[in-house]
Amino acid sequence: VAKTAEALGLPGIGSECAYFATNKNAMRRQFEQHGVPTTVSTKISTPEELQAFAAAHPLPLVIKPSDCSGQRGTTKIEEVGQLLPALADALHFSTDGMAIVETFAEGPEINITAVVNRGEITFLSFSERVTAAPPHFGIAIEHAAPLAIGNAELDALRDAAAASIRAIGLNDGIAYPQVILSPHGPRVLEIAARIPGGFMREVALALSGIDLIEVAILQALGDRFEVDALRGPSHPAVNVKFITELDTAPAGTPVAAITGLDTALACTGISKVYMGLNAGQNIPALTSSAARFGAVIANGATRLEAQTRARKAASTIRFTYAAS
Repeated sequence: VAKTAEALGLPGIGSECAYFATNKNAMRRQFEQHGVPTTVSTKISTPEELQAFAAAHPLPLVIKPSDCSGQRGTTKIEEVGQLLPALADALHFSTDGMAIVETFAEGPEINITAVVNRGEITFLSFSERVTAAPPHFGIAIEHAAPLAIGNAELDALRDAAAASIRAIGLNDGIAYPQVILSPHGPRVLEIAARIPGGFMREVALALSGIDLIEVAILQALGDRFEVDALRGPSHPAVNVKFITELDTAPAGTPVAAITGLDTALACTGISKVYMGLNAGQNIPALTSSAARFGAVIANGATRLEAQTRARKAASTIRFTYAAS
């Protein structure tokens, strides 16, 4: 899209920025050149390259496809025996025949949304990406805001996110940095230059009152606007509770009926109930973010209130299972 807009002289983020925002190896080179705090990483495609990196850096490590999303082909390596299968999995999901291996950063993962308007960055939301326990890795089962951190840590997150936005050359667009708040400070894992999935648009709207879809339309039209003029009602706290196999029968179980969606939506503070699974389908295995088949979004006065409301509403959704 960026390349087409560029060729036609239309507004867009530019093909170079789009490349830096989608190819993780190119992105990391930009981070390194612009002093963005991140993890140590390298581009790999062979077992020998992976083994050389593993010999130089202690486990755990993380391997990902160079250019994929949704946690597909992403593995946290805790044992040497995982190295080669993880590389094969990452390359399977890569479109450029490359993978990226990086050192593992411990700490909560923070999702950030921002609007970049004529070079000025306006942050809309900071939320914690609560992930599924092992053996799953990196798959969010909840988004929770506000963050339970101090002002100094929040300022550090802003600085790291802003540096990553500038590193990929995004001057007009939507930014979605993902950052680990490690004991040594923020470490930017990656950044996207688009409206993020996983109901992050709804998180940004709830916390800021700004709709990223409206921003994207205005920017695609080339309209000049002031970000603050787009603000509507907002809430102090929001929670997205995803529904996965962790909340239901095991993966592969056939579903006969799903009820209670209207009941969930009528619960206090609920702004959205989504169900992407239908009767007659099987519960999908939680192997990537795409396997999250439902979600409940709640607003509240506090993080705990929003979380409690989302979980309570989700508990009213009932699954009836068919004989397999």
